[in-house]
Amino acid sequence: MAKSIAINKPVYSKMIEERIQEYSGYDTSPLEQCERTNATYYFCPVKKYADAAKAGNGTFNMTVSIHNPSNIAMKKAEILVP
Repeated sequence: MAKSIAINKPVYSKMIEERIQEYSGYDTSPLEQCERTNATYYFCPVKKYADAAKAGNGTFNMTVSIHNPSNIAMKKAEILVP
């Protein structure tokens, strides 16, 4: 599964970037994604920004979006960010 995700990531990222731009006006290029499903922020790219802020390299703003690729509708998401 990990190999399939890695192969699909460039195409998926481009498609998601286009949808985010269309719906929100945000330019997310390059889109950074978590490498794990159901991961905390510790396993996601946002961790490096949190670590930089803790080290005194300034603050950061972020926009977090989620996508449910399942065919099971979800109505709630919990997102832990720094």
